[in-house]
Amino acid sequence: MDEVGAPEGASVYVLWGFSPLDLETALYDLLMHLGEEERALFRRYLGDLVETIHREGYNILALLPYEGQLHAKGGSVPIPPGWETGTTRVLS
Repeated sequence: MDEVGAPEGASVYVLWGFSPLDLETALYDLLMHLGEEERALFRRYLGDLVETIHREGYNILALLPYEGQLHAKGGSVPIPPGWETGTTRVLS
């Protein structure tokens, strides 16, 4: 959070799935639950996010909307059996 200067309490969204396709699905599911302003911000970056998810093989993604930008960090990690694709909102 310090790297982008986000204030204490800023929302961070963490999404995960078993595969890049699952992660993409979680991203689209998240969009349906955001407010209008955040949804508009996320949509500006949606194409690039989806392209990067598949190109890099990501199955986990952290998103920080802050000051009109969307900061993202993705990776690929094993998801334990029994977990479902999902989204968590974290307050820093």
